[in-house]
Amino acid sequence: PMQPPWPPVGEPPVRPYTGTDPFAFVSYSRKDSAEVYADVALLGSFGCRVWYDSAIRPASDWTEELAHAIARCSCFVVFL
Repeated sequence: PMQPPWPPVGEPPVRPYTGTDPFAFVSYSRKDSAEVYADVALLGSFGCRVWYDSAIRPASDWTEELAHAIARCSCFVVFL
């Protein structure tokens, strides 16, 4: 059977933020989830509110949800 090019995503490290207070938007590639989730957990441990794609509800319009979160974020964090 064909294997995906990255390991399973696993459990998100912290609940993604969905409120109205300032938050950091995290942009990353799913194939880098293990490394990114470690840093997201660290940000959460410092009390940072972090939004990432796990906040998108099933059957939602991803493009619309991403645009809305980007427009509202106070900080944009990119993992390359």
